[in-house]
Amino acid sequence: MISLTEGINLYAISTREEERQVEAKSHCPDAKIYGDFDEMLEDDQVDLVV
Repeated sequence: MISLTEGINLYAISTREEERQVEAKSHCPDAKIYGDFDEMLEDDQVDLVV
């Protein structure tokens, strides 16, 4: 859905599970992967969380 919306880019993904982090990176290699949600929210580049 995000990739289909004009003007929105997937910047980051947050998941605590290492297996899901690896999977997310393989599907979205340009996305920054976080193991901690609060740390992701501190990133100034994050404008919207879905």
